[in-house]
Amino acid sequence: MGSITALYTLTLPNMYRAEVLLASTESKRQNTSAASTGLAALAGVSLQSTDNKTLIAIETLKSRKFIAGSKKNFLYVSNKNMSNKKINKLISNLDDQDLDALALVPGSNFRYVTGGNFHLMERPTLLIVSRNKKPIVILPVLEVDSFSHLNIDADIFAWQDSDGYQLAFDKAFNKLGSISKIGVEGQRMRVFEMQAIEKALQDIKIVNAQKLISKMRLIKDSLEIKNLKQAIVIAESSLSDTIKFVKINKTEIEIKNFLIQRLYHYGAE
Repeated sequence: MGSITALYTLTLPNMYRAEVLLASTESKRQNTSAASTGLAALAGVSLQSTDNKTLIAIETLKSRKFIAGSKKNFLYVSNKNMSNKKINKLISNLDDQDLDALALVPGSNFRYVTGGNFHLMERPTLLIVSRNKKPIVILPVLEVDSFSHLNIDADIFAWQDSDGYQLAFDKAFNKLGSISKIGVEGQRMRVFEMQAIEKALQDIKIVNAQKLISKMRLIKDSLEIKNLKQAIVIAESSLSDTIKFVKINKTEIEIKNFLIQRLYHYGAE
């Protein structure tokens, strides 16, 4: 599928986007100018006189929604029952590793379990599944809408830059209750996310549960097997047609475009 994606991207036209986000420079009861406080907040320094409109504008400037222009570029909305089924499957495997909970950060495993394609950025986003509580998610306030579209029954703890993320971690792990061991993606989770967990629950033991997640993904369910078989049929049929299409004097561009057309013809997305 990687080669197919690469071929597809070559057909896309060059697109350049310019956007301007305007924020109010008027605030009530300001001690300093909104322009100064806005620039300070954008740089990571919090000044209390920044008004709500300016804060919202700053959060948007820092978010991937502003960078991409549309959340459609990042979000894949999956079937609600399928997402919850995978979460339940993950929870059922906690006993095998003697874990009370498991934490996932954005990446392939996060997308596999939730259906949501969130990027691993400087703002922590964390999904926590446990034995006795419904899933808990910690995420920036501007990502709440994107996660809500996944239709996953979870407790959401949102945070914004002006407050920092630690309070959201504290509230989330307080909701989670008393646990002694939590598994994390040892090849994915970063130090500051682990430190936030340790600060929220000081006696917690963090262990590498990468094998647990990989094991779950190795065992395909009936729908995944069906999709894999369909992908194979699409790829083989498209390649077979393309081989017949190749002749002397055909350019690489013509062959590439023909292959992509056949992929779409047979049902590729």
